[in-house]
Amino acid sequence: MSSVLLSEAVIEYLDVRSARFSPATVKNEGFVLARFAATVTGGRDIQVRHLTPEHVGSWFIALLRPHRDRSGVDRPAVQPSTHNFTSGVPRPIDRVRPGLRFSSPG
Repeated sequence: MSSVLLSEAVIEYLDVRSARFSPATVKNEGFVLARFAATVTGGRDIQVRHLTPEHVGSWFIALLRPHRDRSGVDRPAVQPSTHNFTSGVPRPIDRVRPGLRFSSPG
């Protein structure tokens, strides 16, 4: 378990979710988790055991700031409804690394 990469954990999580949820739900969660992984790790793939609460906190902070997307387009900060959706998606990853708790800085 300790050498599981974040990308592998995301794939495993989405595979489990696909058995119980609609393809649209899994696709949306996959989009959010891919963005989460790219944001918190600077585009590198890290082992889940190296994922820290600071990584997760930086994710929430990044959501609340204007940003440049992967295609180079400047975007405004996300709307509150989007923030609420994205804040819930990374939480289940904690099943891959028990003990890691996700909460938005507040």
